[in-house]
Amino acid sequence: MPVAATKVRLATLQMLIEGSKHAYPEAPNTVNMTDMPCWVTLTGPGSYPQEGEQDEGEAGAMIVKVHRQYKMLLLAAPFGTGIAGEAERIAEPFIDRTKLFFASRPSLGGLDGLQSFFVTGDSGVSIITYQDTKYYGVSFDASVIEYEFFTYADLE
Repeated sequence: MPVAATKVRLATLQMLIEGSKHAYPEAPNTVNMTDMPCWVTLTGPGSYPQEGEQDEGEAGAMIVKVHRQYKMLLLAAPFGTGIAGEAERIAEPFIDRTKLFFASRPSLGGLDGLQSFFVTGDSGVSIITYQDTKYYGVSFDASVIEYEFFTYADLE
């Protein structure tokens, strides 16, 4: 399953979390303040375990298990704006909402090839720098285990 498909599904689901105003399926160059609180998901590192993780499918095809990390950024408000404590009051409820929301959707709504999705941790309410701009928000670490299908080169 392509990374882009996972990010589109994540953006679709992030919009269902109470309080979300926008979710970007691709990282934007800028974030509009009127879209906050909003989500930006960044693709992290992947690994391709080789120890017994490959299964042959049809002739010339291979199934590979992939572990991929994602960084889901909830941007609540630009740093230094608004009333003192307001951004924290906006961001803090997303910690539990996001954890529980995704814990109840380990297949991201039945995304093809996905074995499991889970949020592995969060930053707490913190100052997040995105595109050289500081925001109050929460950074969530997430992990995906999925299967990718491909065809052998020259059927080797």
